[in-house]
Amino acid sequence: TQACYTGPGGTQNVGLCHGGTQTCSGGAWGACLGQVLPAGAETCDGLDNDCDGQTDEAPVAGPLTQACYTGPGGTQNVGLCQGGTQSCTGGAWGACGGQVVPTTEVCDTLDNDCDGTADEGYALQTDVLNCGACAYSCVSHAGAHTFATGCVTGQCQYACQPGYHDLNGDRQLGSNGSGCEYACTLTNGGVE
Repeated sequence: TQACYTGPGGTQNVGLCHGGTQTCSGGAWGACLGQVLPAGAETCDGLDNDCDGQTDEAPVAGPLTQACYTGPGGTQNVGLCQGGTQSCTGGAWGACGGQVVPTTEVCDTLDNDCDGTADEGYALQTDVLNCGACAYSCVSHAGAHTFATGCVTGQCQYACQPGYHDLNGDRQLGSNGSGCEYACTLTNGGVE
């Protein structure tokens, strides 16, 4: 028998790599048994798998990394959701950095819960806080001396505050119109 190693030069007894033995039989040396050769690529295990004197390194430089995603199946690359990257440290994969996983849907024209539909659950045709579009509040867009009474087919509806009247008919324009511009003061005890 004799010692043997068939791996690349400079890798024997580096990392996991070591020689084996071969036996002479019938005048020829047999296979080299028990040797460990360099692995094709590093794995995240804290060992030098490719026998180059470094552990868990990437093929080019730096730590070994891999793509990751911890969100529910079928949500990656849907809506805002996207995968991230995790690095190998101390023989274990770290946290998945840079990923975006599903969150509660909000009215912002984006698919936050990554189900393929944006802003579901918001009644843009009837909601005074999201009337016709997300975050379009009828209350904050009311004209002078008006108040929001509702949202109908995505259009804010306004009424005049008590004691005011809309003389030019533009109160439904909200803050884009002059609102209820005429103040009416009751006289004679309110009986005219």
